[in-house]
Amino acid sequence: MEAVAYVARMDEFTKDIRYGLRTLVRSPGFALVTVLTLGLGIGANTAIFSLINGVLLKPLPWANADRLVLLRQSTPLLGRTNTQVSVKEYYDYREQATEFDGLVEYHGMSFDLLKRGEPDRVSTGVVSHNFFDVLGIRPILGRTFVADDDRPGAEAVLVLSYAYWQSKFSGDPNIVDQIFQMNNRPHRVIGVLPNVPHYPNQNDIYMSVSACPFRAAAEAQLAQNRRAFAGLSVFGRLKPGISREAAAASVTAICHRFTKTTPVLTPRAPASPPLSSTSGNSSPRTRGPCCSSSSAPPASFSSSPAPTSRTSPWPGCCAATASWPFGALSAPIGPASSASS
Repeated sequence: MEAVAYVARMDEFTKDIRYGLRTLVRSPGFALVTVLTLGLGIGANTAIFSLINGVLLKPLPWANADRLVLLRQSTPLLGRTNTQVSVKEYYDYREQATEFDGLVEYHGMSFDLLKRGEPDRVSTGVVSHNFFDVLGIRPILGRTFVADDDRPGAEAVLVLSYAYWQSKFSGDPNIVDQIFQMNNRPHRVIGVLPNVPHYPNQNDIYMSVSACPFRAAAEAQLAQNRRAFAGLSVFGRLKPGISREAAAASVTAICHRFTKTTPVLTPRAPASPPLSSTSGNSSPRTRGPCCSSSSAPPASFSSSPAPTSRTSPWPGCCAATASWPFGALSAPIGPASSASS
């Protein structure tokens, strides 16, 4: 009985197919519109699913991504929601914020890499030694940076991105320990990264902070101006069990302490190297703000020399919102400011 019913259903299905084909042959315009509609509908659904999967469903491609947070500074009295971190401020957060497994610094530059053929202009990420450890990225060749690479006067070393290694050096497995010239000094390749997304920007190569001439020059100015080289992006990994709210409160407290107890001295000379100019064969891609000198909250930031030398409190910094790809920690301060989220 079931076999008879199955044959009957297949006969009806065959008749429906034949009828549909005859209709399409008699009306080719209708057939074309039908096919295009189906194609567009399927394509649109596939594209939307791919976008949602990549942005919302698929986890971030880094270890412990749910514990990664971005530290964001703001100056509410100036209406600025993202004021980058200075070297001294980064040191304060790194040393005092015990809620983190590690805090890292990043800024982007462009340099000329010399050795094979014509000079090659490369986008360069200048990072602290624990940058890749915090992201959980392990090299496929060689090593990444270690603490000694951050030491002033250390050997200049480079880590290549996978894409740059493939496109420029054809995936040469012997690239490690090769020497290149950059900023009039030798740089040794110590490793190659796997083919993973980069944060916060895609770069050709990475260098240690001690090898960047602009970043290294700022170290000598920290005692005079804590906003020297204020062009860093800072993010970190929370310790297990630490909430973002607790970390935000800690970051806010640290920021309030250094802005209230340590006035910013703005000397006649620029507070940091003139990052809009070039030096030798290099030019930075990132320009950090300097605090202008005023007894009232300054109207703007500038890297140009101040007309006078006097002290003024830093008008605001750090705070806690949530943003992709990490949750962001920030805490605005100032005489008339309040925390925002």
